[in-house]
Order: sequence, then structure tokens, then C-alpha cells
Amino acid sequence: MKFFYDHFTVDQVGAYTWQHFLIMGIFIVALIVALYFSRKFDEKQSRKIMFIIAIVVTVMEIIKIILRLIKGSSLDGYLPLYFCSLFIYCLWLTFCKNNFLKTMGYSFIIFGGIVGAMMNTLIPTTSLMMHPAWHPATIHSFFYHWLMLYTAILVIMKKLYIPKAKHFLHYFVLITVFSVAAFIINIFCGSNMMFLGNPYGLPAFVKSIYEFSPYLFAFLSYFAQTFLLYWACFGIYKLVQWIVTIIKTKKENKKNELA
Repeated sequence: MKFFYDHFTVDQVGAYTWQHFLIMGIFIVALIVALYFSRKFDEKQSRKIMFIIAIVVTVMEIIKIILRLIKGSSLDGYLPLYFCSLFIYCLWLTFCKNNFLKTMGYSFIIFGGIVGAMMNTLIPTTSLMMHPAWHPATIHSFFYHWLMLYTAILVIMKKLYIPKAKHFLHYFVLITVFSVAAFIINIFCGSNMMFLGNPYGLPAFVKSIYEFSPYLFAFLSYFAQTFLLYWACFGIYKLVQWIVTIIKTKKENKKNELA
């Protein structure tokens, strides 16, 4: 049963090892290949792929919860109430007929999905920091976050959703609802839902904030996941849009000059 064992020594786990770089290489290559084969998908096909991914990640999460309950894991180990966990709920929200809920789902998939997937791949605090590369928990984590990034890029590539500044309200409501629930659970259970409970895996200066005031830390964590993340990502999105427009305009001008 070593594949379900959770207690490893420091020399058995860790990031930025050859295994970590190998996983990142596979992650990137698989993403490029998947996006290449997705380039001709129309809207209906793209939505079908998203539906399949929604089923896959939901089943994966249910299996993970069952296994960790059997092993007697703490609440942190099985309750899907972390920032990246919202990907599961938001995938299903994109299939809602209600535009507010649908936009809420897409807004997280685009911004939260990309940031969450990239951060977990570069700083795997919930996988390689706790388990070896071969462990099911590590494989599950990287595959889950790979699906997050693939889905986000697919949505952008196929223009299934166009981010707008006013959509911050949708994203704000989503993160706030889950953060309030997480904060209450953390108080009564001593957990770290939505990363509001403690600065696990974060730099020393963040830990000093927590030591000064756990409530200040919780607020700043909420602020970073809500205001900071959305507007930083939206700004980058608009910047990329502007650069692409300039490049296209220059190409068209050159064609007109040669005509």
C-alpha cells in the first residue's frame, strides 16, 4: 500500500529536483500537443471537451475524498474548498443558463485557472512538497492543474468568453462566498481552506504577518486572491490584446503598401 502512504522524509520529497523539472517538461509538451490538436475545434466541440473535463475532475475529486476519508485524513486533506478547487464548481457553472452564474464560472476559469495552474506547477506545495513524484497525490495534482490551464487557454483561444472589467463583480461574488465559508470553517476546525487559515508553504515575510495577526493574514490572502489577482490578470490580458492589435495593424499596412 505504499502508493497511498503519506508520511515521507525530507529527502524523499521536494521541489526543483530532476523529477520536478521532468514533470514540468511533460506538462508543457502535453499542453502544446493538446492545444495543437484543439486548434480546429468549433464552439460546440470546445464546449463538449469542457463538459468531459468537468466530469473527469469531479470523478477524480470524489475518488480522492473517499480515499482520504478511509485513511482518516484531516479536513485539509479532503474538503474541496481551496482556491484551485473552485475550478470544479466553475466548470459546471459555465453550463448554466443564467448569465450571471455562467460569467462567474468563466471569469474564474480564465484568471484563477491560469494563475492557479502556473503557481502549483512552479511551487507544488500540495504535491511534491509532501509526496514523491510517483505518488498518486502528486500525479492527481499535476494532471488536475494541467486540465485547469488547458481549459483556460482553450476558452481564450476559441473566444468562448471575453473578459471585461465589469465582470469583476462576478469574480468578486464567487471568491467572497467561498472565502466567507472557508473563514468560518477555519475558525471552528483549525483548517486552511482557501489558504486563509495559515501561511503554509509561503515565504517568511508572509509568516511574519500571520504571527502578527491571523486575521490580517486572512484578509490579505483574500485581497490577493480577489482584487489583486483579477486586476493584475485583466491588465495583462488587455496588454496582450493591445500588442496583438498593433502587430495585426502593421501586417495589414504592409500588405496595403505592397498591393
